Amino acid sequence: RCTMPNQLAVVSGATGGIGRVVTERLWAEGYSILALGNTVTKVAMLQEWFLAHKHEGQKAFSLLFDVTYNEYWRLENILSYRILNLHLLVVCHGAAPKSASILTQGGTEAFDTIYATDVRGALSLCQCVGKHMVEKGDGSIVLVSSIHNQATYPERTGYATAKAAICGMARALAVEWGPSNVRVNSISPWQCSGERSNAVAAKEYALTGEDTLEQYRQRSPLRRLVSPEDVAD
Repeated sequence: RCTMPNQLAVVSGATGGIGRVVTERLWAEGYSILALGNTVTKVAMLQEWFLAHKHEGQKAFSLLFDVTYNEYWRLENILSYRILNLHLLVVCHGAAPKSASILTQGGTEAFDTIYATDVRGALSLCQCVGKHMVEKGDGSIVLVSSIHNQATYPERTGYATAKAAICGMARALAVEWGPSNVRVNSISPWQCSGERSNAVAAKEYALTGEDTLEQYRQRSPLRRLVSPEDVAD
């Protein structure tokens, strides 16, 4: 929980399933929020949610932001004012690649798309926000990876390697920035419930007649999918 006044949390992918729940949880715990999203409608809806759930002393900023574009100067301008005490970065954004055999994905194009978002986008955010944390000698970064970095299944080669890179990034940054009292961790959720999982399952059912969500449930010790609330916890 936020323990100091005016502590700021930056959340990327804040309008997505996991990111939205993380954002609402941090807001409830007393953080001011800089929420990054790449969909105009969802960013506007999130800002309206902040206005409807005002907490005295907290500030909320919803910013339309694409992690693959060279626009980090916008984020840097906001952070450089130092109106709030930057404390936390949660990297929740990620590409949702189509499942396909690596032999039919047309060379490196699919990899480039995934890596631009999941890996280079995450690293750029860590660089932009992390330098402020290192400078003041305090901060925490959480990178959302996936169980695919450890155990995957067919037709997820690009996604699995990108998520493995996220875990490697967390280890490397933790070693590099640890002496400056900046903690860096990654979490690797199992299949998470939500719109994305439902859409993928519906497509798989149309193609194969198999209920993939039920298969995921049966593979889980709890016999259920992970929820965005589980990840936020």
